[in-house]
Amino acid sequence: MKRMIIVVVGLILVGCGGADVPANTPADSPAVDTSVPVEDVVEVEPTDEPKAANAHKDILDAFMAAGLDGADAVVMEADDYGMGPFVCDGQQFPLLITRPDEEDAFGRLFICDDGADADKLAEYYTSIGESTAMLASHVFNDGRIVMQASASMERATWDQYEAILAK
Repeated sequence: MKRMIIVVVGLILVGCGGADVPANTPADSPAVDTSVPVEDVVEVEPTDEPKAANAHKDILDAFMAAGLDGADAVVMEADDYGMGPFVCDGQQFPLLITRPDEEDAFGRLFICDDGADADKLAEYYTSIGESTAMLASHVFNDGRIVMQASASMERATWDQYEAILAK
C-alpha cells in the first residue's frame, strides 16, 4: 500500500512539472536575442582580471599613494563575510598603518554591480554597529563601492579614505 501511494505521488509530481518549459531547458536561462545581426556584434577584448579586480586594484593603489593602508589585500571568500550578506566582490586588507595597535583590524572594500547589493552591505555594517559599540564601523556607500572599517579608526583618517572613494 505504501509503495502504491509513493508511486502515485511521484507520478503526480512528475506530471505537474513545468508544462510551459521545453524539455532540457532551465526555466531561468536567458533567451538568446537573434534579432541582432552577427556583423553588428561588438567584440570585447578579454582581460586577465575581472572588472571588479581592476577597480579594487585602482582604489587600493590610490589608498597606498596617499600613505593609507591598502597593501596585501586578499579576495574575500564566503567565510570572510561572516554574518553579512554574501554579495558584491569583496577584498579585505590589514590596517597596519592606520590601526597598528588593533590586532586583526581590516578594511573591507566591495565593488558591487547592483546598487541594491551595495545598500544591503552598507546597511548590515551600519546596523551591527548600532546594536553594539564594539562592532561600530565607518561605512562608505556610493551605490557601487562600499568600504567598511572599524570605527576605532580616527575620523580624520577615515575622511582621507572617503575622499579617495568619492573621486
